[in-house]
Amino acid sequence: LAVLGAAGPGGSVADVTTRSLAAYRFYEEGLRAFYHNEWAVADRLFAAALAEDSTFAMAAYYHAISARPSDVASDTMQMRFRRAIRLADRASEREGLIIRSAWAATVSSPERLVLAESLVTRYPDEVTGHLFLGRALINDGEHNAAVPHLRRAIDLDAHSLAGERAQCLGCAAVIELVHLYAIMDSLPAAEREARWWIERAPSS
Repeated sequence: LAVLGAAGPGGSVADVTTRSLAAYRFYEEGLRAFYHNEWAVADRLFAAALAEDSTFAMAAYYHAISARPSDVASDTMQMRFRRAIRLADRASEREGLIIRSAWAATVSSPERLVLAESLVTRYPDEVTGHLFLGRALINDGEHNAAVPHLRRAIDLDAHSLAGERAQCLGCAAVIELVHLYAIMDSLPAAEREARWWIERAPSS
């Protein structure tokens, strides 16, 4: 930066993540397990990261969403999410918006649309923002407005669609798009999107 004549940003990466190397290692291993649907392993690793650093916001966030889908409404998940929300101010702006948007979507908060729009506006290349905004628009009955955001999420995460990960945000966006076309009584379009995904990810 000095050679380029530019000033570096203030603060430290550690200020918005963690100063504990052990916590970050547990977190990284937890992410790998999470994206391979190894729920129990991910859960333990994120808990271990928080044991090393109780202020690690993104570890708290993933600890919340690593609960199985059937546990979405559970007291445990909500307790974990409330912890992540309390820590959101300690994360970067982008990650803080992701945490708040995810919680708003989980509890169907009226703020979900505003938060998702803020995430997309501030970070237009963030896949999560377009996925959250697409879902929020669907929930508000704005079906046509949701389509470009779901397509943008698919485009941004295209490399993951045919990958080996059990979970990918682009895949979630394709599922939402198929469901959306079905809701809109456009079954040929829904079938087209489903067949496109089969071609891209035959082993999914």
